[in-house]
Amino acid sequence: MQNIRSTLKQEFTLSNVCFTYNKPEAFFLPQWRWPHTIFVLYRLALALYTLGGFANHYAVMISLDISHNPMVYLTSWSYLMLALHCSVAAVVTTYSYYVIYKITRLNTSNKTVLKCISPLTTQKTKENGHIADAMNNCVNYSENDALPARNNESEYQNQDEENFMKTSKSSEPIAVQHLCVDAHHSIETCKGTTFGCSLPGAHQSNMVWRVDVTGAKTICVKNLDKICWFMKLTWLLFDIASVAAIMVSCIYFITIFPQNHSHGESVTFQDLNTHAFNSLIVIFELAITAYPIRLLHVLYPFLFGIVYIIFNVIYWTQDRVKNVLYSDILDWNLPEKAVLLITVLLFVLVPVQQCFHFLVYKLRLYIYFRIYKQHYNS
Repeated sequence: MQNIRSTLKQEFTLSNVCFTYNKPEAFFLPQWRWPHTIFVLYRLALALYTLGGFANHYAVMISLDISHNPMVYLTSWSYLMLALHCSVAAVVTTYSYYVIYKITRLNTSNKTVLKCISPLTTQKTKENGHIADAMNNCVNYSENDALPARNNESEYQNQDEENFMKTSKSSEPIAVQHLCVDAHHSIETCKGTTFGCSLPGAHQSNMVWRVDVTGAKTICVKNLDKICWFMKLTWLLFDIASVAAIMVSCIYFITIFPQNHSHGESVTFQDLNTHAFNSLIVIFELAITAYPIRLLHVLYPFLFGIVYIIFNVIYWTQDRVKNVLYSDILDWNLPEKAVLLITVLLFVLVPVQQCFHFLVYKLRLYIYFRIYKQHYNS
């Protein structure tokens, strides 16, 4: 009971309305310790499938010669959000894969450059004659000193800190907290100093790693912004798409599908893809990705619903007879029924879905702890 209170107290803080998180890898690596390559292929396949699914949905709707544009329907809006999420997530994952395994091991003059996604800063000491600009950072380290990257993570998982420090050339360490990767920024250390540095594994990167500095005293390098804007974008898209997809599935199978079935209409692949497979994709995403779920992020699918309702009302006012999209469900010519439905959807179904996603997230973290014997967020 105490744990539940603590969790809820932590969740219902103003900062959790925003997109703050201390593990950027949660947005380009799976929750589980799968090879990065496999996850990249999964992301690319899912992006292609959802983009193709949306194109097929649009083409089928056009071919039916309906009187409304396909984009006026909630199904189209929700599936578009799902396709956008999968596409942006694929770009983020692929970019991160390319950076981590290609750019971080550029060999120039027997040096390898370790670069950073997130802005870093250095804490200047009296002995250190140079400090880098906060937005122009990286760490140089000798190739011989570098430990294997994540694909060979097991090779150095068992090498404890004491053994690592024995390879040091200096007794003056710097603490490096969560180094991310980027292709554009680099840091100049005083007098061309190189750092003997190991790249943290993807599931260890919040640990403090000590490295040597030759000719300089202790420097502390740490993140200013834990995740980048494109990670926040895919997080936002997932928040909206995950709730919208399941909502559309519920509405379809509770109201529209029984009517179509009673009229003898068969279920097409396009119907299944946009009203059933979309929710299966969301459930699969909830199970394997490391995206955090915040209860207060219910705000974003709620606002998405408000925007669609406003659009629906405006569209209806252009022709109050022909522009009724859901005659037996959302008909503004029957305002009492329409308002009741909207109230139930926005104030009951959306929050319940968000709570369900949060419970799945907590279950996922618990299973992770049981399997790997460590907390994911530690």
